Amino acid sequence: MSSARNAMTTESQKTLDTYNLQQTFAVVTKSDSMNNVCSIQFVDGGHIRNRDNVPVKIYGSGMDWFPEKGETVEILYSSTICEITGRFANFIRDLKPDTLVEQDRLSDGIGGAPGGVCDGGL
Repeated sequence: MSSARNAMTTESQKTLDTYNLQQTFAVVTKSDSMNNVCSIQFVDGGHIRNRDNVPVKIYGSGMDWFPEKGETVEILYSSTICEITGRFANFIRDLKPDTLVEQDRLSDGIGGAPGGVCDGGL
């Protein structure tokens, strides 16, 4: 096989792997924020897999969150690539603990401020 054809076959395989991406969650076993990588452990087809030097996708400035050892994260992976895409969260428990509505501050009822207008008294 010629080297050009071999390179084209390799590039085609990379493209095919891109379409075979899977999303799941993993546990961080080692965290290296200086190099923006982690080691993780996850279950793939009933088998426990370990991957080292997995890059962490950073959003915005990257200063707000980086996975720590023992933390559960979401990953995107295929046979050739793996990337931590974000925090795995139980949104009700982890991210929104104080959002229970206790009082209607923007009432449409008689005597209240019209809906969508804040009366300024929080």
